Amino acid sequence: MKFPTWRSDRRELTWLLVLLGLATLLFIFVKLAGEVMEGDTQAFDTHVLRALRETNDAATPIGPRWLSGVAMDLTALGGPTVIGLLVFSITVFLLLQGMSRHAL
Repeated sequence: MKFPTWRSDRRELTWLLVLLGLATLLFIFVKLAGEVMEGDTQAFDTHVLRALRETNDAATPIGPRWLSGVAMDLTALGGPTVIGLLVFSITVFLLLQGMSRHAL
């Protein structure tokens, strides 16, 4: 009869903690998504957006002019064009490096 070593016990504990963490994050995401869908976060969103605008003119953002351009560029990083180009570039790189299993 073979008894488990401390390494296998530690590995099991690690996986248990990882799964517990993932379950917790999923629960938080579902609860927050439910609140957003019900509109319960609308007041908070409005407060944050108004804090980033001039008090006299809601169409004018606060901060320097270049800041709105930077914000738009950061938002565009998650767009389908940028993500597609990134995936394509990494795939080509991996194929050229002879790592076809990793590329596909």
